[in-house]
Amino acid sequence: YDVLSDPSKRAIYDKYGEQGLSRLGSAPDIAGLSELAGAAATTTVVFGLGTLGLIILLIFLSFLCVKIEDRVEWHWAAVFIPAYILCLILTLFAFGGILFAVRGLIPKRWNQQDLPPPPIDYLSRISSLLSLVALVGMVAFTILVSVGLEKREDGDAVDWWKYFIPLFVGEGLWLLATLVGAPRTRDVLMRQGLMTVSSANIIGLVLISVITKCCRIAVSFLICARVTGDITVSWWVVFIPFYVWYGNAVIGSAYLASVRRASSQDLPPDQQPSPCSSFFSSMISMGLPLASVLMIAAKIEGNGMPLEECFIPIFIVIGSGICLCCCLSVVVMAVSKTMADDVAAATEQAEEQQGQQQDATGNGADDQPYRSKAVDGYANGAQSKPADALSGQPLNLRID
Repeated sequence: YDVLSDPSKRAIYDKYGEQGLSRLGSAPDIAGLSELAGAAATTTVVFGLGTLGLIILLIFLSFLCVKIEDRVEWHWAAVFIPAYILCLILTLFAFGGILFAVRGLIPKRWNQQDLPPPPIDYLSRISSLLSLVALVGMVAFTILVSVGLEKREDGDAVDWWKYFIPLFVGEGLWLLATLVGAPRTRDVLMRQGLMTVSSANIIGLVLISVITKCCRIAVSFLICARVTGDITVSWWVVFIPFYVWYGNAVIGSAYLASVRRASSQDLPPDQQPSPCSSFFSSMISMGLPLASVLMIAAKIEGNGMPLEECFIPIFIVIGSGICLCCCLSVVVMAVSKTMADDVAAATEQAEEQQGQQQDATGNGADDQPYRSKAVDGYANGAQSKPADALSGQPLNLRID
């Protein structure tokens, strides 16, 4: 009855029979395929920008090494050119994100009929806005540092506390963004598939994030105070917040893995996250930057090793990131091309089915071999059942 009462489906059945209806039922989801293809293309762009950013960072650290070791006589503005390029990319991203976040805070007119407007997630929007403004502060700090180093090289006095103000503001805004977004932590975890997370686990994850931000603020203040001469402690002491940050990050990675494992008990054991593997992998991946910090502290304290040797662990991390982003970009590009081909094939199939439907609808009764005239009246909503042509009695028809 559902088929015969629908004019379009009935026309396809009259023309092509059950095979035509089966092809109509198996029509591909073109919108879904297009959305997946678009997501794959966006991911490719993200990996491409990530690769570009890591390459620029690698060039900047190389310039920094040769400048500090007095192998070149460049101005600090020339040394920071890669950093300026990276800052320009981050600034464009930050301002675009700020406009998007501000636009999301303004209620919009809902065009759907009889539906209330979607609720605005103010906490998430405000948290994102604070993070993006903090990113702008970090960009300003990078530019001011290059200016301060240039003035110091010329013999002028530099008040580093003023130059560090954007860094302090940025780190403070990141801490504030973490606190503002804390009530939304459960929703974020649920979007990641973690449906059974206790309040204690959420508090633990937020606390780990807060400790990370506090360590960054503390090390920024200690570095500025040590550079200006307000404190005379050893650089090993100045970097103590960084050591705390490292331990907190390693423990936090294992803790997050344990939360994921507790929320995935229905999965096979080999597919559940392992806190031990997360602990050791984080210890190795984050231990390389820690090794660089320790070697830099040793160099400042009088060790004669070149700065490029201090940066070797960081170079290893950056090189691994570049290789990983390149490989993932190739994989995602291949997947995106496959999805684009699927979208094209699905569109062609849908157009073919639409043509068959229009062809079937436009033909008369003489060219409809599958048409069942005995059920015409019943399918069209007649009050009485169609009668048998010989006996004149109503037919007891059942159309499933």
